Order: sequence, then structure tokens, then C-alpha cells
Amino acid sequence: MDIVFFDAIPNEILQEITSSCPPILLSETKLFECPIVVGRGTNLDMPAEWKAAIVCFFVAAQDYQEALSVAVEQLRSEGYEFKSVYEGKVHLVDASQWWTGYVMEKWSKYADGFPSQLEVEAMVATGAYFKGPVLGWEVEAEM
Repeated sequence: MDIVFFDAIPNEILQEITSSCPPILLSETKLFECPIVVGRGTNLDMPAEWKAAIVCFFVAAQDYQEALSVAVEQLRSEGYEFKSVYEGKVHLVDASQWWTGYVMEKWSKYADGFPSQLEVEAMVATGAYFKGPVLGWEVEAEM
């Protein structure tokens, strides 16, 4: 599948493409927050002094099992070692309240690092995902 940004092509070509190739939209997807406890593994981005970290992964999927599978696969592809799901819970997030009901309530100091309401709605409609905050610690902890 190719992705083309509308502003990158002339209007005449855009009209021809959109009339013959409708976009793929998924109607049954929901937004899930997957807080995954990881070890460094072969990942070089995780600071050396961190013993472990929680990576908050946001996935648009049909159910929490699919969301978790996507999150774990992506984290492993980045070299992280999967340890567990933080507190054993994947959270359903109301995508229609993403900005005001989630980002501004939980992460207001870091809001600039999150996708906008429109970006999240597009993400849910197309089954996409993104990696959110990474919270690390430097002492051994029981998980």
C-alpha cells in the first residue's frame, strides 16, 4: 500500500485518484492504551542507567488482544525486551474525547508530544498506532 499526502500532488491528479481509489477506513476499531513494561533488549535508545521502562503504546484495533499484539510486535521490532503489561491492564480510550478527556487530564504538561484530536480520529479510522511516553526507572522494581 502506498501513502501519498494530498498536498504533494497536483489537484487534477488528486481528483482522478480519489474518484477511482476510495480510502480504506475501518468502522469497528477502537483506541487502546497499552502500557508495556520493557527491558533494554537490543534497543539503543533506552538510557543505560534504566533498569526497565513502561512504554505507553496507543493502538487502533478491533479489541484489546489485537491492540496488545500490535504493540508488543512493534516494541520487539525496536529491540525492546517485552516483560509484561503494566498492572495487567490494557485501557480503552474514548477517541472522541482524546484531547480534552485524556491528554489534557493525564499528560497536560507534555501535550505537545501527543497527536491532535484530528490525528487520533484519523488513526482510529485507519487502524494505525503510535508510541507515546516512555517512563523509565533506575532501581530494581517488582512488576
